[in-house]
Amino acid sequence: MGHRDRRSDITMEYKLPKLQPLPLRGWFQARRWLLLEDWQYRGIVIPKGFITDGASVPRILYWLFEPTGILFIPAILHDYFYATKSVSRADADRIFRENVIKEGCWLAGWLAWIGVRLFGWIPWKLKRR
Repeated sequence: MGHRDRRSDITMEYKLPKLQPLPLRGWFQARRWLLLEDWQYRGIVIPKGFITDGASVPRILYWLFEPTGILFIPAILHDYFYATKSVSRADADRIFRENVIKEGCWLAGWLAWIGVRLFGWIPWKLKRR
């Protein structure tokens, strides 16, 4: 059974993840989150212990997209794909876009997809399997 949002009466297709924020190690470091148990999101199981930074939004764009806003949950799966390289980068980015759209905002999905297509090659190259 999915999570029920009482404000909008929408049933989500997944259970929310149990996350623990990790301590910041520096002034400019993005917040990182530790997954406390295995978590299934749209058919993919992300293992306990996985660390994500959620949506890697440049600070200048926080007014448009908060790192823990609508992009956060789909970004956990996107980070997992980038870390494991279990799908191609193009597929990881497409799935991310589709999941943001399923969260309820097609414009955010397309704008975020443009961002990861333009700049996602950097973390993709840095994260080796």
